[in-house]
Formats: sequence, structure tokens, C-alpha cells
Amino acid sequence: MGHTVAAHFRADPINRRELRAYAVDEVLRTNGQISFDDALDLQRQIYSDE
Repeated sequence: MGHTVAAHFRADPINRRELRAYAVDEVLRTNGQISFDDALDLQRQIYSDE
């Protein structure tokens, strides 16, 4: 999963740390119960609403 995210984003080191912190927090809050497919569907929904 990390490789997929890293390949998609060309962010500077500060943004990468923030993104990683967000991802770690998300896994802790959900106890890892969100699948990659669920997350992708959610992100597609958010971007299609903009």
C-alpha cells in the first residue's frame, strides 16, 4: 500500500510525513478495518463531488 501511495504522490518530505501521520492515525482509529478498495471508492466519491 505504501508503494502505491508513494508512486502516486510527488510530495516534499514535510508533506510525506503529514500524509504518513494521517494514514497511521486512520489505521489506529479504524483498527485496520478499512480495505484498500473501500478507501479508493471513498476517495473517488469525494473527488467526483468537487
